[in-house]
Amino acid sequence: MDSALGGPRKRFPHAMRRVAWLALGMALIVTVFLLIRTDSSPEAPLADPLPADLRASADEGPLRVGWARDVEPISIWDGDTLAGGYAVELWNLMAIKVGLELEHVAFDDNAAVVQALREGSIDIAAAHGARPDLRGFAAATEPLTWERITFVGAPQQSPLGVDTLAGRTVATVPGSQLVLALDLRYPQADYVETETIREGLVATARGEIDLYLTPLGLAGYAMRDDDLDLVPVGDDVEVVTLSGWARTDVPWPWRLQGGTR
Repeated sequence: MDSALGGPRKRFPHAMRRVAWLALGMALIVTVFLLIRTDSSPEAPLADPLPADLRASADEGPLRVGWARDVEPISIWDGDTLAGGYAVELWNLMAIKVGLELEHVAFDDNAAVVQALREGSIDIAAAHGARPDLRGFAAATEPLTWERITFVGAPQQSPLGVDTLAGRTVATVPGSQLVLALDLRYPQADYVETETIREGLVATARGEIDLYLTPLGLAGYAMRDDDLDLVPVGDDVEVVTLSGWARTDVPWPWRLQGGTR
């Protein structure tokens, strides 16, 4: 076939141009790939959040954390099997951040946990405030969280506030420092003792107890797990730290601080 210019059409130069463009494209792809491989470098390892001496101790075995069975939902147990819990989840998160292995150990009550820490059969007494029986031989680890301490009540209690507690029933975490705080700050309240935290929160949600003094995060956890309808009432009473306690006569783990902020 002739071209429009009068001469025969040349097919080969057009095909060669296609081959040249394909070769150029492949060359560009290979060049970019090589540049990426050359410029990319492995990520620098993350700094260990623990000092070297603590890491050596931590790698010797799991950190034994003691819990009381009667403080649901701080920790929730099915016999000797840990089923969850508010503070348990915080400790598990801390362990992931710091790179620790935990062994959770159950005891009947907090007094038994403190005694086990004193005897050295556990490393950490978990989720305790500044109990007098701990301060004599133990120190708090880095706080796991800062807790708002407040009153909660059923929704119908909310408009009443806490300006006056005279004649109103109030409960709190049994065996905790909050029992003393209620006695000192709100002597006019009618204190109701409950066996467990869960029992008190459920009774408050049902309107059987007017108000419950509690860490707000703990109340939120119970509301989620037990489908309770509770609301904060009044201003925060105070803000406290939630941590664990460890013996000070051993180099580890009371110095556990890195990675938990």
